[in-house]
Amino acid sequence: MSAEPHPHPADHPLLQASIQALRAYLAASAEERPYRERQQLARVWLAAARRLYADSQTAPQ
Repeated sequence: MSAEPHPHPADHPLLQASIQALRAYLAASAEERPYRERQQLARVWLAAARRLYADSQTAPQ
């Protein structure tokens, strides 16, 4: 199995947005923030992850 380079470097804006959104969700969960707030943060993270995935599918190989 050959290791292919990841289509996004660690400093890619979509990757950073996804990481920040996940951190916000996890922090809200740890602080037991209200359900609606956590759901909204989860949606933001999921949208960022979907954009990252979609972009990786169209990135040149």
